[in-house]
Amino acid sequence: MTRESSAPAGAGAAAGARRPRGVLLRDAAASLRRRPLRTTLVFLTFALGFTSALVTVGTVDGGSARIRGDLENLGPDMIAALNPVRFDFATLFGAAVAPIDRAVLAELASSELPGVRQVVPISFELVIAARAPHTRPTLLMATESGFADLMRTGVLAGRFFRAGETHAGGAGAGAGAGVAVLDEALARDLSPDDPAAMVGEEITITRGGVPARALVLGVMRDPITLRRHLDVYDTQSAARSIGARRLEFRNVYVPISPRDSLSGVLVQAESLDAVDALAPRVERFFEERKLTPFLHVQKLWTRSLVDMVARFSSVLQFIWVLDLVAVLILVGTISLLAIEERFGEIALRRVEGARIRDVALPVLLDGAILGALALPAGYALARLLLAKVVEPLFGWESLLVPEKLAWLAPLFVGVAVLANGLPAWRVARLAPAAVLGERAQI
Repeated sequence: MTRESSAPAGAGAAAGARRPRGVLLRDAAASLRRRPLRTTLVFLTFALGFTSALVTVGTVDGGSARIRGDLENLGPDMIAALNPVRFDFATLFGAAVAPIDRAVLAELASSELPGVRQVVPISFELVIAARAPHTRPTLLMATESGFADLMRTGVLAGRFFRAGETHAGGAGAGAGAGVAVLDEALARDLSPDDPAAMVGEEITITRGGVPARALVLGVMRDPITLRRHLDVYDTQSAARSIGARRLEFRNVYVPISPRDSLSGVLVQAESLDAVDALAPRVERFFEERKLTPFLHVQKLWTRSLVDMVARFSSVLQFIWVLDLVAVLILVGTISLLAIEERFGEIALRRVEGARIRDVALPVLLDGAILGALALPAGYALARLLLAKVVEPLFGWESLLVPEKLAWLAPLFVGVAVLANGLPAWRVARLAPAAVLGERAQI
């Protein structure tokens, strides 16, 4: 009689302990409210971890996009044909080559090769650019006004020179006034406080030992931001900073003169897609005239640099993976310590008939709820840091791609659940008799 009446009572207790899913969710929320300190710590860990990941992603992706754009502005549709370096004794070994001269330039410009947009002559030499009290050795680039269209880097201040404007004392021309355009890095050397202030100033360009005055018409924006990209993540390395300066442009540009000997020509294709077909045509043009200039296809160079930037960015993206690991360890440790304090309460529920999932699932839900609540806070803080700190400091616009956010947010919630996995496993393996026995002895 007693056995018959006790069986239904035990079944009723067990059935009452088996709560529906809505009740489990309420239990998880109630657990968070009962432990405000632990809840706050875990919430801040998730929010700051998500903020750190977004700031890293936004900074790296924004910098990479800026560099790719700058590399595209370096004229990937350009093919450079440069005269080889010639030594006086080369003729003794039959190695003399005919250089590209004015006659070849005129022939190339009028050849109407399919896919050619324009042909720009260039002449460069090492010179001294000076503006008291600063003096800098630099590379002088004598060219035509079309060079500015070919190198689409943009102007920081002023303008590029126009057709008909004179050069600053050509080879053997003696002293004479002229015009010049400076690269941003060179302008910063001559005017450290404000490179744009060089516009309208007069500098002295010493070519072949002969000084010539030149009025600065403009300052060209430095197209290479990779140096600053490297400095951001390696600010303590002097060696890296010095080596990366080679990526800066420090040229002074002047209008080419008939007295300047050509160093080569720049051939611009009609479009980027036309470069691959145009390159062999340009090569054949010089071969037919028994010329062997050095051909540099800019598209191949920029493609290599873009690939390098992509690999560099992939390495930097690893930083936010470390954020995930740190969040996982911190939350796992906090939750494990917190759950051990509840062993007595959980043991009583198990004795009353609660199933393993009834006591383990709320532990997992704790992490999921806090992770989901921390996402908006982390995102808002990341946007604030990117706008107020990262962009003014690094000089480029941050980039948060929606597609990346679409999987990064669920990934963090998954990490939140995973961080509570060990506490939930401890709860599932809990032996009620042993726990209650220990509490009774205490």
